[in-house]
Amino acid sequence: MINQETKLKLQAYLDNELSGADLREIAAVLERDPEARALYAELEGTRSLLEAGELELKVPESREFYWSKIQREIQRESREATARPSRFFLAGYPRWFRILAPTGGAALVLTAALSVVRLTTGPSALSYVHELETPLEDTSVISFHSQSAGMTVVWVQGQEN
Repeated sequence: MINQETKLKLQAYLDNELSGADLREIAAVLERDPEARALYAELEGTRSLLEAGELELKVPESREFYWSKIQREIQRESREATARPSRFFLAGYPRWFRILAPTGGAALVLTAALSVVRLTTGPSALSYVHELETPLEDTSVISFHSQSAGMTVVWVQGQEN
């Protein structure tokens, strides 16, 4: 079984990219290992098929003219991009403003939403005022409500003469 490193070196040997000790090592492996020879033959066949099937494409213009057309198109597109106004509505403002404006807006919306939720669902100071009637005229009443404890305490005290 050929390891991955030897396979890569066989490919490099085929491409004439090896020198020195690696070149001698792979030549020795090819002489003694039939599996390495079979892989090398397969790589050679694949390479020749790829080379034979590769179409040669000729550009009708010269090399310099072809690349100058590409360069002119890139420059034209970059000019159009800089001339085109940005679709971002804060593009003309300083960077600090572009960061703080949306952050401030989000904070305002959050504050408003929390205020509405608090007013509609939360307790108000008037919701815990209780009116107590007592037949005793000289009686004082104090009430306390704790929302966190979920309880109301009413202290009734009669005044002594």
